[in-house]
Amino acid sequence: MSALEEAPKLARLGSRIAVLIGWRIPVEPIIAAGLTPVTIVPDLAIATPDADVLLSADESLEIRALVQTIVAGQLGFAGIILFAPPFARVSAMMEELRRGDLVPKSIPPTYYFELPIQQGEHNRVFAVERVNGFARRIAAAAGLGNAVPEDRLEDSIAATNKVRRAAAALGATRRGARPISGTDYMEAMVAGDWLAPDTHAARLEKLTLTSRSPTNAARMLVVSSSVLAGSSLHSLIEQEGGLVVGEDDIYGSCFAEGEISERSGAPLDAIASFYFGNPPPQRSSPEAFRRRWYHRALEDESVYAVVLYAQLPIWGWDVPAMRAAAQRHGKRCLTIEHDVRTADGCEAARAEIRRFLDLKGE
Repeated sequence: MSALEEAPKLARLGSRIAVLIGWRIPVEPIIAAGLTPVTIVPDLAIATPDADVLLSADESLEIRALVQTIVAGQLGFAGIILFAPPFARVSAMMEELRRGDLVPKSIPPTYYFELPIQQGEHNRVFAVERVNGFARRIAAAAGLGNAVPEDRLEDSIAATNKVRRAAAALGATRRGARPISGTDYMEAMVAGDWLAPDTHAARLEKLTLTSRSPTNAARMLVVSSSVLAGSSLHSLIEQEGGLVVGEDDIYGSCFAEGEISERSGAPLDAIASFYFGNPPPQRSSPEAFRRRWYHRALEDESVYAVVLYAQLPIWGWDVPAMRAAAQRHGKRCLTIEHDVRTADGCEAARAEIRRFLDLKGE
């Protein structure tokens, strides 16, 4: 089951779909406008005949897969496609192709959204401006004029905060004597890409209450250079005998640091402040802010090791410091540079994980 499979079903049932491609797009204005947000991630296994004609030979598999999905008409059920980092290039590329009449006119309209990377008060003010502009664009796309009703915004905040509370409770079970597997955790979190907030919260709450047995598996943390958006890495680690109990990722332990302020009287400002203060760790600065979860998580004495998933080289300068921090806390460290979304990368990573865990205790 994936968002790309579920979204057309929702559209056939009458939902008006806003497709999200990228990370940390505020869903509250989308929901409040009466649209259904669905997050699509690239499938690196698909054939890309249309994209191959349009793109250079050295383009990444990720961008190639996204362009193929769009130009082949697979997102034709959507009313709007919303792009965010790290897919600015795809957003710009689609507009260039559209202007050149190189893609079907039936491709839905697109909009790009991004918040500042650098933390600071002046950047927070800019974030508020960006979210207000985003809400106006969503209102127009939904036929609401230039504003989403504030009462609906407050209701959507309450709904998504319910998911955040359920995710926090589920995350707490991972630190106990009967932890849930990281694979099950990530699959439940990823389901939020297409589930309505109430349904997603109920799924997380059900998983929290699931009976589990104690485990002696090696407890491990994951820090990724790319947003994980799936359970592939967790599954590899756990198939080889490890247990992922936390990850520096917005689909994992960094799904939410707190909640959006409710009934604040300024819901868009509250939404902006939350998303600005909770960016993907891969896209925030300074380093102390970017790695705040990681340094706290290392203090857990039950954690055996850290996996640094360096599939992208965007924070290579952080890796030596992260390794040193792990060593100071007595944790072993494994760095994986293979892309586990591909068949070859998956098998190469599996071999490295197996060897790493075989050396446990040596």
